[in-house]
Amino acid sequence: MDRNLLVLEKNHLKRLLPHGGLAVKIDGVVHDSNNPNTITAWRVLDPCDLEFNGHFTNRPIYPGVCTIELGNLAAAALIKILYPDLKGNTIVAKNGEAGYKQQSIPGDILFITVSLVKKKLGMFFFGEVVITNQRDEIVTTVSYIKGTSSD
Repeated sequence: MDRNLLVLEKNHLKRLLPHGGLAVKIDGVVHDSNNPNTITAWRVLDPCDLEFNGHFTNRPIYPGVCTIELGNLAAAALIKILYPDLKGNTIVAKNGEAGYKQQSIPGDILFITVSLVKKKLGMFFFGEVVITNQRDEIVTTVSYIKGTSSD
């Protein structure tokens, strides 16, 4: 099977997504046209990341709520890749239940996998979001994401 991979790094994502500056918290994405409704993003957790500041002082841990935002950003990137003519911002309308399975620490690499299940009446429905680390441990799961466009 031929693989047609699209790899976008942070500088390209800053042009693709409506987010800017520090709000673009994913370092890149990989999209395989043979599996078009799924995307995998990654984030390298730098010890200098602001999210570690004070969370927690003696043993820094990446906040769980920030891992949910990584899933939201990956979903937004997938929408923009699949629907390049879509105008407006991609907006999360609702996140499902989150489960925190493993702590993330400075130096970890997080991999975020998101799949679009359906698009209906301007709404985008994503199935379970799974975030793993470089040790292939599940860090966070989100049962679903529902998004829309401000178009």
